[in-house]
Amino acid sequence: ANSNLFFQQKPDTYGRKGPCIQAKVMLPLQCLAYGVSPRVFSDYFQMSITLARTCFIHFINDTTTIYSNKYLCMPSKIQIEQILSLHESVHGVPGLLGSLDCLHCKWHQCPK
Repeated sequence: ANSNLFFQQKPDTYGRKGPCIQAKVMLPLQCLAYGVSPRVFSDYFQMSITLARTCFIHFINDTTTIYSNKYLCMPSKIQIEQILSLHESVHGVPGLLGSLDCLHCKWHQCPK
Protein backbone atom coordinates (compact mmCIF):
# COMPACT_ATOMS: atom_id res chain seq x y z
CA ALA A 1 0.00 0.00 0.00
CA ASN A 2 2.99 2.32 0.42
CA SER A 3 3.66 2.40 -3.32
CA ASN A 4 0.13 3.54 -4.13
CA LEU A 5 -0.41 7.28 -3.75
CA PHE A 6 -4.07 6.73 -2.94
CA PHE A 7 -3.24 5.22 0.43
CA GLN A 8 -1.29 8.25 1.62
CA GLN A 9 -2.98 10.89 3.76
CA LYS A 10 -3.36 14.11 1.78
CA PRO A 11 -5.20 17.35 2.44
CA ASP A 12 -8.53 17.87 0.73
CA THR A 13 -9.54 20.87 -1.39
CA TYR A 14 -10.02 23.06 1.70
CA GLY A 15 -6.66 22.14 3.22
CA ARG A 16 -8.12 19.82 5.86
CA LYS A 17 -6.51 16.44 6.48
CA GLY A 18 -8.16 13.68 4.50
CA PRO A 19 -9.00 10.22 5.83
CA CYS A 20 -6.10 8.47 7.56
CA ILE A 21 -4.36 5.50 6.01
CA GLN A 22 -5.76 3.12 8.62
CA ALA A 23 -9.35 4.05 7.72
CA LYS A 24 -8.64 3.62 4.01
CA VAL A 25 -7.36 0.10 4.65
CA MET A 26 -9.69 -0.98 7.46
CA LEU A 27 -12.88 -0.11 5.56
CA PRO A 28 -12.25 -2.65 2.76
CA LEU A 29 -11.13 -5.26 5.30
CA GLN A 30 -14.37 -4.78 7.26
CA CYS A 31 -16.40 -5.04 4.05
CA LEU A 32 -14.68 -8.28 3.08
CA ALA A 33 -14.99 -9.71 6.59
CA TYR A 34 -18.74 -9.05 6.82
CA GLY A 35 -19.57 -9.49 3.13
CA VAL A 36 -21.20 -6.09 2.77
CA SER A 37 -20.81 -3.10 0.47
CA PRO A 38 -18.54 -0.15 1.40
CA ARG A 39 -21.68 1.94 1.97
CA VAL A 40 -22.32 0.09 5.25
CA PHE A 41 -19.12 1.34 6.93
CA SER A 42 -18.87 4.78 5.30
CA ASP A 43 -20.48 6.52 8.29
CA TYR A 44 -18.40 4.59 10.81
CA PHE A 45 -15.16 5.64 9.08
CA GLN A 46 -16.53 9.16 8.41
CA MET A 47 -16.15 8.95 4.62
CA SER A 48 -18.44 9.69 1.75
CA ILE A 49 -19.95 6.68 0.01
CA THR A 50 -17.91 7.50 -3.10
CA LEU A 51 -14.65 7.59 -1.15
CA ALA A 52 -15.54 4.36 0.65
CA ARG A 53 -16.18 2.64 -2.69
CA THR A 54 -12.93 4.07 -4.08
CA CYS A 55 -10.99 2.74 -1.07
CA PHE A 56 -12.49 -0.68 -1.64
CA ILE A 57 -11.66 -0.70 -5.35
CA HIS A 58 -8.06 0.47 -4.78
CA PHE A 59 -7.58 -2.10 -2.01
CA ILE A 60 -8.85 -4.98 -4.17
CA ASN A 61 -6.83 -3.89 -7.21
CA ASP A 62 -3.62 -3.41 -5.21
CA THR A 63 -4.04 -6.69 -3.34
CA THR A 64 -4.62 -8.53 -6.61
CA THR A 65 -1.58 -6.89 -8.20
CA ILE A 66 0.69 -7.71 -5.26
CA TYR A 67 -0.43 -11.29 -4.59
CA SER A 68 -1.76 -12.61 -7.91
CA ASN A 69 1.54 -14.14 -9.10
CA LYS A 70 1.96 -16.17 -5.93
CA TYR A 71 -1.58 -17.06 -4.88
CA LEU A 72 -3.72 -16.80 -8.02
CA CYS A 73 -1.85 -19.27 -10.18
CA MET A 74 -2.92 -22.61 -11.61
CA PRO A 75 -2.03 -25.51 -9.33
CA SER A 76 0.50 -28.09 -10.49
CA LYS A 77 -0.47 -31.73 -11.06
CA ILE A 78 1.00 -32.65 -7.67
CA GLN A 79 -1.00 -29.92 -5.92
CA ILE A 80 -4.19 -31.04 -7.69
CA GLU A 81 -3.64 -34.61 -6.51
CA GLN A 82 -3.08 -33.37 -2.94
CA ILE A 83 -6.24 -31.24 -3.03
CA LEU A 84 -8.31 -34.11 -4.43
CA SER A 85 -7.12 -36.56 -1.78
CA LEU A 86 -7.67 -33.98 0.99
CA HIS A 87 -11.24 -33.26 -0.13
CA GLU A 88 -11.99 -36.95 -0.43
CA SER A 89 -10.69 -37.69 3.08
CA VAL A 90 -12.40 -34.68 4.71
CA HIS A 91 -15.69 -34.45 2.80
CA GLY A 92 -16.00 -37.99 1.46
CA VAL A 93 -16.56 -36.67 -2.07
CA PRO A 94 -14.11 -38.05 -4.63
CA GLY A 95 -13.02 -35.74 -7.44
CA LEU A 96 -13.96 -32.49 -5.66
CA LEU A 97 -11.63 -29.68 -6.71
CA GLY A 98 -13.83 -26.69 -5.91
CA SER A 99 -15.76 -25.36 -2.96
CA LEU A 100 -18.78 -27.20 -1.62
CA ASP A 101 -20.56 -23.85 -1.45
CA CYS A 102 -20.27 -23.44 -5.22
CA LEU A 103 -21.74 -26.82 -6.18
CA HIS A 104 -25.06 -26.81 -7.96
CA CYS A 105 -26.67 -30.23 -7.84
CA LYS A 106 -30.24 -31.44 -7.73
CA TRP A 107 -31.56 -32.66 -4.42
CA HIS A 108 -34.30 -35.14 -5.19
CA GLN A 109 -35.79 -35.08 -1.70
CA CYS A 110 -35.92 -31.29 -1.48
CA PRO A 111 -39.21 -30.18 0.13
CA LYS A 112 -41.18 -27.98 -2.22
